[in-house]
Amino acid sequence: MQKLLQYILPFELPHRFPDESSYQLYKKWDKPARQIQIAAITFLTALLYIVFSFLDKSWASEPVQTVMIQIHMFFVVPLLFSISFLAYKKRFYSLVIKLLMFFPVASIIGHVYILSRLENYSPFITEGYLAVFWIFIVSGLSFRNACVLDTL
Repeated sequence: MQKLLQYILPFELPHRFPDESSYQLYKKWDKPARQIQIAAITFLTALLYIVFSFLDKSWASEPVQTVMIQIHMFFVVPLLFSISFLAYKKRFYSLVIKLLMFFPVASIIGHVYILSRLENYSPFITEGYLAVFWIFIVSGLSFRNACVLDTL
């Protein structure tokens, strides 16, 4: 497969680090910037969920709107604020990565539950697409962790 791709698109595949110590030095260098990114993004995402909870959702029935507010305000937002707070603490980095991998799964489960309660789900379906975008581009997860998460 690699030879076929290089024949079609002549490019050079990225090489791994020459040794384990170089890889560990890279991880040590990258960790503080990644922690700041995770803390900021999870905080801003929580704020977006709060704003979304107060928007007019005339396309959803009253009981579904109540479920949406409960899931977003009492589950998703506190989880995001917790991740944001823990991301500032250096000693919780491994826990933050695990929580960051758990959050999209939990969020999508809530999303699917809300979709199952809606009669017309087309206005709400984009949240699922945004979750995939958030996992790969915004969250701060490594590509390997994001791929593992998206296979779920």
